[in-house]
Amino acid sequence: MAKQDIVGSVDLGSSHVICVVGRPTDAGAIEVLGVGRVETRGIKNGVVMDVREASAAVKAAVEAAEEASDQVLRRLYVALRGAHLESHNSRGTLAISRTDKEITEEDVEHVIENAKMNVRLSADREIIHSIPQSFTVNSQTGISNPVGMDGTHLEADIHVVTASSDHLNNIQKAIAKAGFEVIEFIHGILSLGELVVTQEEKDLGCMLVDIGGLSTGLVLYQNGVIRSSSEIEIGSDNITKDLAHFLKTNSKTAAEIKEKYGTAMKKLMKTDEASQKIAYTGIDGKTTREVKRAEIIPPIESRLDQIVTFLSDAGNKIGYSQDLFAGGAVLSGGGSRLSHIDEAFMEWLKLSARIAAACDVNGPSEILNNPTYHTAISLLKYHFGDARPSSPRRGSKQGMFQSLTKWWNDAF
Repeated sequence: MAKQDIVGSVDLGSSHVICVVGRPTDAGAIEVLGVGRVETRGIKNGVVMDVREASAAVKAAVEAAEEASDQVLRRLYVALRGAHLESHNSRGTLAISRTDKEITEEDVEHVIENAKMNVRLSADREIIHSIPQSFTVNSQTGISNPVGMDGTHLEADIHVVTASSDHLNNIQKAIAKAGFEVIEFIHGILSLGELVVTQEEKDLGCMLVDIGGLSTGLVLYQNGVIRSSSEIEIGSDNITKDLAHFLKTNSKTAAEIKEKYGTAMKKLMKTDEASQKIAYTGIDGKTTREVKRAEIIPPIESRLDQIVTFLSDAGNKIGYSQDLFAGGAVLSGGGSRLSHIDEAFMEWLKLSARIAAACDVNGPSEILNNPTYHTAISLLKYHFGDARPSSPRRGSKQGMFQSLTKWWNDAF
């Protein structure tokens, strides 16, 4: 296996760093060779809080993945998450004044650059992705690939993701201090969509809901492309915290109770389950307490209601209707492991819903079936060509034209 075929990625989560090492297979899938996961207080929801602690966690996670895979890494893809990420839709125009009016890939590059220029950026923000949605040629809308068509007026609608420059710099410092180089920063939920959402679901229109520890990310697809992406600072750790307050116990005990006895919706519980008694220790670690299983559900439902409201509000901005999201909802992230959560989302959203599964990936089942690892795995799929939504931001000499050409070949 050629050295360049071995790729490493890191996902900076709510309180942990995950590293995955993988390579392509002859059959066109991706093989996960090794993983490493390290808990840390140096990172909170994808933002570096302590450079030294974050750096130590990155180093430990990568070394664990290297040992498991018997590989050595120097450069890494890095998944981004957190409230510092923002997204916008923008439109650019370009006049084709040549005698030969055939639209070229260079014209597409230029019209996308024009669309990016129409995004208002403050001095402390920068664009990390610019993803084509559709094109218009001489008033003919809904064109997916205008290259080769004749026209005098070209328009491009794109989806733009921006990030805080300071946060990116801090992440890059932490990774450099650990001894590694950033190949590219990628909004994790966008690459995740290439791993767990099918093209048919995107064509029909669907939601990708990534319920992490301290945040929930959302991508809305329509007609095969991303229409919007957003994130709120509510996740499964908030449910754990609410349960800890309600039960008057520590976070570890609350998390164990949530994972073992929690249910997304009270009405989905059986009668004998609702009356089941749960014994646990109080905050002092000694006092024995008891609670009925049904009593722990309201705090869970309350937080999930906030997430569903966020999804509904995001959908309403682009004209929410069940017909626009016939592909349903795909639920990912650690929060998707909550019992009956897919059925609950079906009830709340009046859409079909399923738990995300990694597609075209080989590896240990305990890794592939754990959504905690999916974002890091999806960066490998991004690298090996299934989707390259924009030009590399830092650490790569690859130009905009090369990257757009690669995206074009993969997409069409």
